[in-house]
Amino acid sequence: MKKSTFTESQIVAVPKQREAGVPLIELTRKHRTNRATYFNWRSGYRGVTVKELKRMYADLALEKAAI
Repeated sequence: MKKSTFTESQIVAVPKQREAGVPLIELTRKHRTNRATYFNWRSGYRGVTVKELKRMYADLALEKAAI
């Protein structure tokens, strides 16, 4: 699987910027992504903070290690 060029904090920040009123075209140009990437990020990370995201990854890693 390809490693993302974006950090979790960058991914979480993009939908928040859109909610703040930044036009979608400007966001996609600034971050060099396309509309589909934005909508995938929005569906997966809207309303999530970086702290919650890191905790979610940690919980999944613990479950995987337990299996």
